Amino acid sequence: SIMAKVSDDKQENSAIKFVEFINYESDNTNPSISRILIDDVDVTAANYRFSLISNRKYKIITEIDKNKIDKVYNSIDNTYENEGIQFSFFAQKGSFDKVATSDKKSDVIFTTPSTTEETYTSLYIVARDFRGGIDWVEIPCIKILPETKE
Repeated sequence: SIMAKVSDDKQENSAIKFVEFINYESDNTNPSISRILIDDVDVTAANYRFSLISNRKYKIITEIDKNKIDKVYNSIDNTYENEGIQFSFFAQKGSFDKVATSDKKSDVIFTTPSTTEETYTSLYIVARDFRGGIDWVEIPCIKILPETKE
């Protein structure tokens, strides 16, 4: 197995990838996450700062660089196909509706923690292919604001 660790000063998260070792003629390219959208806003844009509201659901979509997805040979159909990518999700606070998605349907729902005062969290998104290639993105210090009563 291959283990990739993503961490910060407060808490460490680990993603474990079990690799099926097969002899391929071409080297394995690591997948590359090109951008991450939270409710259709590109949060991976340079110096983007944002806040989320406590106890709300946000749709997160992870996009992969299509040039970094390897072609693998399918001997049954005698064709080359894109190697599948799996995304895994970790949060210091809050929760995801599923622990993993694929590049075919990469969206996940993140529910922010319920809080009565301003707090911060970090999200980690890990991309893996089935031959052990890996990439990850840390979204640090997301501000979570308490819900205001009108």
